Amino acid sequence: MGCDIHMYIQYKNKKYDESWNNFGGRINPGRNYDMFGILASGVRTDWNKSFNPRGLPNKISLTIEEDLHNPIYNDKHNICNRDDVINPDSHSHNYLSVDEYNQALKWYREQTKSKPPLEYKVLLKLMRELENKKQNEVMIVFWFDN
Repeated sequence: MGCDIHMYIQYKNKKYDESWNNFGGRINPGRNYDMFGILASGVRTDWNKSFNPRGLPNKISLTIEEDLHNPIYNDKHNICNRDDVINPDSHSHNYLSVDEYNQALKWYREQTKSKPPLEYKVLLKLMRELENKKQNEVMIVFWFDN
């Protein structure tokens, strides 16, 4: 069975926003088990340099909430919130800042001796653009399923 990534870019203005905005909904940059193992240690491969999954950030956008929780598992009200059951197929939840994600791409080059796939490199450029001269806080939030 394959493993897929559920990935989101969220951002907020450091001065004005209290809640997170989502850019573009769920992003699927493609299956790359080498990259998966760098983004979250132990997912499909193990590398010397990788990020340990640290769970979800304290606050996430509504778009992420909706994907994270599966209403099928909440029989009582058919509504899910942060306290409801998280889809049991999801695992290794993690998030990275722009600088951490950049580090992941560097580790990919070092450890695989190849360039990261174009889709993953484009995400870094997009995140940097969303930073907008450091006015916005930007992070990538992701988890995996089997």
